[in-house]
Amino acid sequence: MIPMPTATAEPADAELEHAILVERLKLIYGMLRNANASTLLLSLLIAVFLRHEGVVILWWLGWQIAFKVTQVIDLKYRVSDALIEQAPQRYTYRLILWEIPQAMAWCCLYFLIPASSHPAECFIVLISLAGIVAASTTTYGPHFGVLASYLSVYYAATGLAVIMAGKGMPAYLGETATVIVLYITGIGYNGYKNAAACRNSILLGLANASLARKLEQEAASARAAHRLAAEANEARSRFLAAVAHDLRQPMQAIALFLATLDSIAERSLRLRMIGQAQEALTGASDMLDMLLDFSRFETGMAAQKRVFPLQDLFNHLEIEIAGSAEAKGLVYRTRETPALINSDPVLLHSILRNLLSNAVRYTQTGGVLIAARRRMGELVIEVWDTGRGIAEDQHEAIFEEFRQIDDPAQQQSHGHQRQGLGLGLAIVQRLAWVIGARVSLQSRIDQGSVFRLTLPMEDTVSLPPLAETRREAPLPFPHHHPLEL
Repeated sequence: MIPMPTATAEPADAELEHAILVERLKLIYGMLRNANASTLLLSLLIAVFLRHEGVVILWWLGWQIAFKVTQVIDLKYRVSDALIEQAPQRYTYRLILWEIPQAMAWCCLYFLIPASSHPAECFIVLISLAGIVAASTTTYGPHFGVLASYLSVYYAATGLAVIMAGKGMPAYLGETATVIVLYITGIGYNGYKNAAACRNSILLGLANASLARKLEQEAASARAAHRLAAEANEARSRFLAAVAHDLRQPMQAIALFLATLDSIAERSLRLRMIGQAQEALTGASDMLDMLLDFSRFETGMAAQKRVFPLQDLFNHLEIEIAGSAEAKGLVYRTRETPALINSDPVLLHSILRNLLSNAVRYTQTGGVLIAARRRMGELVIEVWDTGRGIAEDQHEAIFEEFRQIDDPAQQQSHGHQRQGLGLGLAIVQRLAWVIGARVSLQSRIDQGSVFRLTLPMEDTVSLPPLAETRREAPLPFPHHHPLEL
């Protein structure tokens, strides 16, 4: 059984044949540009040698000169590699239409020599024609179809010479026609072999070019990978330096608080000192949690999805975050949801904990809200705050590693102490990618921000009636009651 070509193989073969044809035509047109001068010079020499034949030779020479000049202009202004690549078949037919008249012009020399001509003149014509035919295998050899079209004119001319032998033509021209036919046949066979060899050479060149491009792409990929590795190492070094610096501060503060507690007798002062120690301990714990999230992502992770109620996760987050919010005088609210989802609860917990911690950290008055709603059939988890907002030109920058937005109020309340590592939102974005979710931000200066985590539609197992939105609504927090939704 003959194997049928596949649908993917046919376009590949067609593309390869197109490339081979283009390269063949480029070779032929390139050699034609260099061959015109020598062919025109040969025409001049023949015309000088046969000048006594009179006007007919002058007409022949005039035709050759006009044809060659026209061809030179055409090759210079109307033929280019780019045009050949666009329409190689068109330029193949164009080449044949150009070369058949030229072959006919040379074959006319058979019939321009009268029977009274000197034998030397006849042999000069025959030798010239033999040289032109031999040269054609070099010029048109890359494409056997073009060469065969060119040689067919000589076959026709020699056949006509045999018929006309002794009828206005020297008899020996007819006698040598058979030899010329054999010669042209040999030239055609050699041309066929040359075309096959040329095809193999072009295939080899295309394969080498493809290999060179592939090696260059691999080298570029290797350079890009090396650059990314270097950047990752640099980021890791910055991260470790930041961890060492930022963890040292709360730990030193805790040690100082504990060392001075025994020497403080006033109860209110002792309670305030204990509260500051707890705050430092909370900061250190947050940094360690962030370090754990970062290290998990760096070592590679995959989402371990299971079905669970989203409200259970909201309840755990409220236990963790509400105390910090109330300590700052903020209102923490959770809008209950009946949604049942299929996701990684640990990674989703890390994402929402980072968003809520940031909301509490950068909100001075008002409150924080976490809620879930439906949008265009997808489940969207939203974290709202009434903080100072984020400028639009910073919406992308805040998701970069070690990037923080300076908050004058935070700096004043914490004595210019650095708040966190600047990794929270970078981790959020990376973890969201792992679970297949999208993170977006909407914010207004002095009104607040809302971070939205859109879960994939296929991760929604059960989505009872929820608040439905068709588009991103404007931030609705009024100043007097920041959590009116």
